[in-house]
Amino acid sequence: MIPFNKIAANLRTTVTRFPEPIIASVLAFIFLIISIHFVKDNSIVKREYIFAKLTLEGISGISLFFSFNLLAFAKKISAPTRLGLILLGFSVLGLHFYSITPSMFDAESIFISRFLIFIVCFHLLVSFVPFSNAAQVGIFWRYNFYLLSTFLQSVLFSISLFIGFSSALWAIGHLFGFHFSENYYVDIAAFIFLVFNTIYFAMGIPESFAYFKEEKSFYQGIRIFVQYILLPIIAIYMFILYAYMFKMLLTHHIPNGWVCIPILIFAGIGTLAYLLIYPIRNDTQHRMVFLFSKYFFYILLPLLSLLFIAIIKRILPYGITEDRYLVVVLGLWLLIISVYIILSKRDNIIVVPISLFLLLAVSAIGPWGMFQLSIQNQFNRLERSLKRNQLLVNNKLQALGEKQKIQPNEAASIRSILWYLNKRGEIGRIHSWLSENDKMKLKKAIEDNDMHLIHVLFGSGIAEGNLSADFQYILQANRRMLVNRPLMVNGFHHLLEFETITSNDYMSYIKQDSNEILCVADQQTLYFIHQQDTMLQCSIKSRIDELLHQQWQKDSIELKSTALQSSIQLMNQGIRVIDFTADSLQLKEKNFNLFFQSVELRQQDSIYLIDRMNGWLLY
Repeated sequence: MIPFNKIAANLRTTVTRFPEPIIASVLAFIFLIISIHFVKDNSIVKREYIFAKLTLEGISGISLFFSFNLLAFAKKISAPTRLGLILLGFSVLGLHFYSITPSMFDAESIFISRFLIFIVCFHLLVSFVPFSNAAQVGIFWRYNFYLLSTFLQSVLFSISLFIGFSSALWAIGHLFGFHFSENYYVDIAAFIFLVFNTIYFAMGIPESFAYFKEEKSFYQGIRIFVQYILLPIIAIYMFILYAYMFKMLLTHHIPNGWVCIPILIFAGIGTLAYLLIYPIRNDTQHRMVFLFSKYFFYILLPLLSLLFIAIIKRILPYGITEDRYLVVVLGLWLLIISVYIILSKRDNIIVVPISLFLLLAVSAIGPWGMFQLSIQNQFNRLERSLKRNQLLVNNKLQALGEKQKIQPNEAASIRSILWYLNKRGEIGRIHSWLSENDKMKLKKAIEDNDMHLIHVLFGSGIAEGNLSADFQYILQANRRMLVNRPLMVNGFHHLLEFETITSNDYMSYIKQDSNEILCVADQQTLYFIHQQDTMLQCSIKSRIDELLHQQWQKDSIELKSTALQSSIQLMNQGIRVIDFTADSLQLKEKNFNLFFQSVELRQQDSIYLIDRMNGWLLY
């Protein structure tokens, strides 16, 4: 018999002990539900990602408020001070909310970095705020191991619950003929991984921190995991990275920037392994563990020099970005930790999370932080490039003379920096360079998120660069196969032949009170609209990226065999035409089926924008 009374009592106790993180998880769940089910596609709330941002701030608040609660329990903080910490937490989350511009959601790396930095900092706070004294190293290790095992257990239970409930919903739909939207599966996942997971994790935290002061025998399962899982992985990475380093030395080549990623992975796995086996690091009975603990950080030092050379090689020609800044910070942190552990006789591992927290926190805020410093650095690069090409004279933007030309690589660099600034909401920095008329154009371009209009402000030398052979593509299906074969219409009621129109054309159709079903392309999303209502909305970003990636891989293989017969043909105006089978240009969902005959798109820096599409829609 299920002890419901005991479960209810434990739940009440947990909510009383950890009200703020549980409220944050519930709010994150509610905001996500509102964003998915109740926010209209064409509303300002949707365009500004208000509820999406609130959801992410709620998720960030879970670990932040957990750290404040744990600090209050460990240090026996008074109620007024605890209230002050809660208000501080809401202030931090509020300031972060307003620092995220809507355009950042289109730039995956900066969007992810903005939230990951703060979430990692808050998790690090949880790891050390109760026990931060050097004399508490053993307690600190037991506390963190307990948190890690409890978290992994809560995640495992959450995954099991999600599989159970989602499979039950799937069975009901297929057995009884109900149609459940994919959004219901998202709802289930959101409740389980946000609300249930948070409550279950909080239930597992002991009421008295004296629990962690008790000496406990080392879990041999940890040693087995480190010795037979992590150490072989570390050995493989070490062999690969040292082989690459010796190759660089023999060939006198500067290392590739991508080498930073495997070095950070190697260092991260190695540091985790060292922390896990910390209590038995000096036990010579387990020789592999002992040798690893003694020499890992010595092995890491030469690889860190390789990391710094590679990242400086990227920064010098292309400037500072958040990702490059973060690589430098992590490299410095690893260097500090390595030197400390090599020289220190105490090996106080509390230094590991505290030092990482301090470096990340300092790097995330202020004019010296990764976000502001990167923006200022890229703006300075833009200014120097414009002056070098005589586009900026006396701090005023100038048109190129008839005989003046800008090099394609310079134009591409300028466009890249403009895109970078726009995605971070900082394109307004060029405001002082413009005439009054151009300032109005800039305002409209920012409101419409129209990069082409921004490029036009810098003259034809920049704007025309978007039409170069490297930036335009046509994906076309095998027309004979597509047109002459019958389409499977089972489960669908309507067949529509469509061709996309632009947003401007859409406005003219509205004025004509047209009764047609219109297909509007907005960047990488298609909207099928009837009488100003959105019938269907679908994103084809992942499909386009996948098809282009397959083509580049195919060309690379054919080039290596010196028999390149690519299906990419260069046409008169430098447009790359890529032929695919009809099935490749197809998008299937439960309530619709899209067959594309051709897709015309252009690459703008790192993203692809749709210019035109046509095909057939079954719905």
